Amino acid sequence: MLFRETFDLVIRDRKTQTTRPLEWYLWYKDKVGMEFWAESGDRMRKARCMINEVAIATLGEIASNPEHYVREGFESGEEFKRIWFRLHRQWKDDERVCVIRFVRL
Repeated sequence: MLFRETFDLVIRDRKTQTTRPLEWYLWYKDKVGMEFWAESGDRMRKARCMINEVAIATLGEIASNPEHYVREGFESGEEFKRIWFRLHRQWKDDERVCVIRFVRL
């Protein structure tokens, strides 16, 4: 899984959740316990991780709940919003998304 903007946070165990577009849910919903390699933007650095939860939430829930945006590696919901918008070019509070929680092994 590629972490362009936040790989260093994964390495420091400050990022233990990633939010992706809803279609990711169909692929990852049955993958709890699966190990994967988190990769940096240049794909030169990697970290072994394991998925421990997959859920659906809204972008508004992620941005308004410290339990979510802190696990994303951010200090505020506004910071999460800025990065999401930069990556996806849109923001809708009620947009449903896939939430993948993981631990670095």
